[in-house]
Amino acid sequence: MLTHSTINKFRRGKPICDLPQTFRDAIVVARRFSIRYLWINSLCIIQDSQVDWEVESSMMRDIYANSSCNISAAASEYPQGGLFRPRRRVDVQPGVLRSSTMDSTEKCFFIYDKFYWDRQVSNTTLHQRGWVFQERLLAPKVLHFTENQIFWECFRDQNQGIVLLSLFAFNMWNDLVQTYSKCALTRSEDKLVALSGLACLFQDMTGDEYLARLWRSRLKLSSDYRAPSWSWASLDGPVRPSGISACDAQLIVIKEVQITHSTFDSTGQVFSGFITVEGLLVQATYHGTGKRGVTW
Repeated sequence: MLTHSTINKFRRGKPICDLPQTFRDAIVVARRFSIRYLWINSLCIIQDSQVDWEVESSMMRDIYANSSCNISAAASEYPQGGLFRPRRRVDVQPGVLRSSTMDSTEKCFFIYDKFYWDRQVSNTTLHQRGWVFQERLLAPKVLHFTENQIFWECFRDQNQGIVLLSLFAFNMWNDLVQTYSKCALTRSEDKLVALSGLACLFQDMTGDEYLARLWRSRLKLSSDYRAPSWSWASLDGPVRPSGISACDAQLIVIKEVQITHSTFDSTGQVFSGFITVEGLLVQATYHGTGKRGVTW
């Protein structure tokens, strides 16, 4: 791990054999692809420097989007887990079912396991981590080293332009938010920063303004402060953003929105923010009985 106390040792040169197994295996993969440079967060960001972390974390979009390939140690829970596993052909071959058809002709049918990808990739411990979520989606290609085989994932269309947060783009963003909200973060205050790379990508493609996890053109409506209460990032736990349809009516008018960021990164950590809206108020009384028999 790169810290103030170890940085001089790294500058003088550190034997590869002293690195965790996953890092050593990643070097093997990089060499096989004739790639000279390898980015590993814990070796490229000074871990006990807030200044270095703020600078480098704001560049995650550029780092991963401009990479040749992202190496995913999907089968490992710890740095010592490594990439490579003994593999058997029978574990990845499709199941075969022999059955007679209506005319009594025997045919072979291949059994497709539609949950295989989720078990091997999406539902692994690695992909439940908040930072990994955007690192996977930002990279143009991902090489997943799983328990039974190697998967190749390619995102070829991420740089194609989208009109100002169209309905399609907005619903895509909501799907990403819903998935991301289920991921775990070691530090809850990273909730905004760990998705800022994807936010930058959407912002550049659409020209829309990103406001603490919401978008100006689509505005309808924790122990440590990290986002305004009207942003989903202020909550801990899964969220389910509501989509919109072309016939939806907007019942409020957004008069002003302002966000103050903690750093120079306009899609990263938030210091404060407010929103001013204008709309009609209707007086109403609700009568209901709670679980404990209390009427309110």
